[in-house]
Amino acid sequence: MTRSELQFPVEIEGKYRVDNQDEFLARLSVLGPVEKPLEEHEDHYLRHPCRDFRITDEALRMRRVNDGWHLTYKGPRSESALKIRPEVEFPIAPGTQQDLQRVWGALGFEPVAVVRKTRRVFSLESYHPCMHVTLDHVEELGSFAELECIVGDHEALRHAEQAIEGLAKQLKLGFVERRSYLSMILERHRYIVTTPIKWKSGVHMSDECEGQGGGSTRVLWRMADANRNRVMEGLRTLEDIARFSGFGVLQSQYKEARHRLQGSLQVLDSSELLSARDTRGDVGCEVKTASEFQRPNAVLSIGQAAGARVEQGLRVLEECAKVIAPEAAATIEKVRYEVYDLNAALVLAIGRDHEFLSRAKLYVLVDCRLELDLFARRIRDISEGGAQLIQIRDKERNTKDLVEYIRVAMETVDTKLSRIIVNDRVDVAQGVGAAGVHLGQEDLSVGMARRILAPAQYVGLSTHCVAQVEQGAVLGADYIGCGPTFESQTKSFDRFSGIEFLVGASDWLQKNHPGLAAFAIGGIHLENIQQVLQAGFSRVAVSQGVWGSSKPRDAAQRFREILENR
Repeated sequence: MTRSELQFPVEIEGKYRVDNQDEFLARLSVLGPVEKPLEEHEDHYLRHPCRDFRITDEALRMRRVNDGWHLTYKGPRSESALKIRPEVEFPIAPGTQQDLQRVWGALGFEPVAVVRKTRRVFSLESYHPCMHVTLDHVEELGSFAELECIVGDHEALRHAEQAIEGLAKQLKLGFVERRSYLSMILERHRYIVTTPIKWKSGVHMSDECEGQGGGSTRVLWRMADANRNRVMEGLRTLEDIARFSGFGVLQSQYKEARHRLQGSLQVLDSSELLSARDTRGDVGCEVKTASEFQRPNAVLSIGQAAGARVEQGLRVLEECAKVIAPEAAATIEKVRYEVYDLNAALVLAIGRDHEFLSRAKLYVLVDCRLELDLFARRIRDISEGGAQLIQIRDKERNTKDLVEYIRVAMETVDTKLSRIIVNDRVDVAQGVGAAGVHLGQEDLSVGMARRILAPAQYVGLSTHCVAQVEQGAVLGADYIGCGPTFESQTKSFDRFSGIEFLVGASDWLQKNHPGLAAFAIGGIHLENIQQVLQAGFSRVAVSQGVWGSSKPRDAAQRFREILENR
C-alpha cells in the first residue's frame, strides 16, 4: 500500500433533505445524469454489547437490495461537514443470509432496527468519475438526496469532497444532514431494543465487558442519568413559570423542547441508566452552597436558577452522548442553543410587570397640543380617573419637545395607578425610561425594539387581522391593540377591521393565548362600547372619548366602571 492509499475504501457522502422532488430532479436533469434501476432497500442494523458501535462510531448492517443481500461495515466518521468514513461492502451469496444471521446471534450480535427506503440512483460521471446521486424516500422520514463517492486514496478524497460541495450548490441543496437514517429513526420514533442482554451464565454484558473501558463508561452513564433528571426537572419548572405567568408562547416552546429532548434520549439504554444510578454513593448529594436555599427575587430567582441548571445539564448530557449515544448528541446540542434563547426571553419577561398589564382595562392615547401645565393637570385627571396606560402620541412635536411632555407625564402619575407608553419612538422611550413603547406594523420590529429597550420596558403592537394577532403573540409582544374598530376623529384609515375582527381575535386569544392583554382600539366611545364588550373584549384604548372630553376624569371613571363591571 502506497502512502497515498487508504487502508479501506472511503465513502464521502453529503445528505440533504429534499422538500420538492420535482424541483430537485429538474435541476439534476440539466447535468446529464444516467439513471439506474429502482432499488428497494431494507437495512438491518446490528449491535454487540462488548463493542458498542455508538461509542466507536461504527455501523454493521445487512442490506437487502431488491432480491439480493449485502453486508456492510462502516468505520468512524471524520470531523467534517460531509460524512467521510471507511466502508467495506460485499454481496452475500444467495440463500445464505439466514445462516449468516445465525452466526451473528451465536457471536452475541443482536438487531437494533430496520430502515426501509426506496432509492433512485443516478450516475454523474460527466461531473466526476465516481459521483453518484441518490434520491431516497425513507419510511417515516421523508425524502433525501445523497451525493456520494467512494475513493481509495487521499488525493481522490480531496477532489471528491470538493466535487460534492460544488454539486450541492448547483442543485441548491440546503444544510448537510450528518445523522444516519438509523439515528433519525431512533430519535424520532424511539425504536431501540432496551432489554438487557444476558450471557447464558446470567452475567450482565456490561459487567463481562468491564475490561474494555467499562469503568469509565459507567461514570458517563451516571453523569447522563443525573443530568437527564436535572434537565427534565428544570425544564418543567421553567415551563410552569411561563404557564402560570401567562406567557403562553414561551410555555409551549419549553414544552416542545422538553418533549423533543425526551424523544432523543430514548436511545439511551434505560437499563444502563438505572443500573448506573447510585444516589447514596453520590458524594455531590451532600455538597450544598448557601445560595441554593435562597431565592431573594421569588419567581425571577427560581427561573434564573432553573435556567442555569438546564443549560449546564444539557452541556453535560451532550458530552456524555458523544460517547454513549452519538446519534442523540446533535439533537441535544440544538435543544441547548434553543434553551439559551428561551431562558433569556423568560427572564426578561418576568422582569416586566405583566401583573400590572393583566389588570389594565383602560388605555388612553393623548397628544401634546396643550400647554405643559394644562397637559400635566389633564394627565393627572385621567390617571386618577382610571386610565392605567397612557400613550403619548404626537407626530408634530419635535423630539426635544416630545421628551419634555413625556417627562412631565411620568412625573405626574403614580406608577401604581398608571404607566406612560411612547408611540413609535423606541429611542425616546429608552432614553426617558418610559414604561414602554407602542409599535405599528410598519415600525421597528418587536425583536429589534427589545434589543434597544431595558428589560423591564413593555413593547406593544398594533394588529389589524387575526394573522397579525398570532404573529404578535409569537414575537412576544407584551400587549396588542386590535383595530381600527370604528371611524376615528384622531386617525384616518383606508379601511376598518371592525367588530368582526374583534370577534375573531377574541376567539383566537381565548383558545391559544389567554394571558396576552389585548385592547380594542379605534373610534370607541361610551355609545358603542357595548358592541366591543359583546365581541369578547374587556379592554379598550380610547382617545377623544377621554382626552377630548370636557371632563376627562369623569369620562375615564365612566369607562372604567363599564369595563370592570362587564
